[in-house]
Amino acid sequence: MTSDKQTEANRLNAQHSTGPRSDEGKARSSRNALKTGIDSESLILPGEDPAELEALRAEYYALHQPVTPEERDTVDAAVVAVWLMRRFRRMEAQLTQHEIDTTEKLDTANPLGHIFSQASGKFLRLQTRMNAAERSFHRNSDRLAILKSRRVPAEPVVEPQPDPPSPDPEPADPPSPLASRPPAPEMASSPKTPPVPESPAPGPRPPAPL
Repeated sequence: MTSDKQTEANRLNAQHSTGPRSDEGKARSSRNALKTGIDSESLILPGEDPAELEALRAEYYALHQPVTPEERDTVDAAVVAVWLMRRFRRMEAQLTQHEIDTTEKLDTANPLGHIFSQASGKFLRLQTRMNAAERSFHRNSDRLAILKSRRVPAEPVVEPQPDPPSPDPEPADPPSPLASRPPAPEMASSPKTPPVPESPAPGPRPPAPL
């Protein structure tokens, strides 16, 4: 529910919108159905501002973002209920003032009690209408919450992932510290023993002397 200050702010903001501003344009707009399907001709009474109803509708549509016809109808019903509750509050104030102005021998010390005792039936009938509008608002608010909970969640958008970076080549093994040393000088070899000549194979022995 919005406060009276918020209602007045919405009305002032609606006056700065791109909607009709001339008396002729406002009259034509009040006879047209709103975009949501709400029949403004049946809702706008003398003294009421069509731009205020449009601002109220825009507030609830921005809040709930209906996505199906059933959700939009439920939001529209909630908007109508709020609109009627605001109207009935103004009617209560006007009825009170009317009874004060028209009651003969008004008890000026207790004017509200006096007029209620004289016109309690009128106030009770008005309160019945106010209670019905409030129940309608809460019923449609609960219904809208159920409808929104049944929305099919949108499939997540899978963005292509970049290719993973190629692994860095493995570093070469560091050179062995032995490889960097100069080759060791060759040791002087000991003198080799000359080979022993082979003796010739023995031939046949000569015959012994007689």
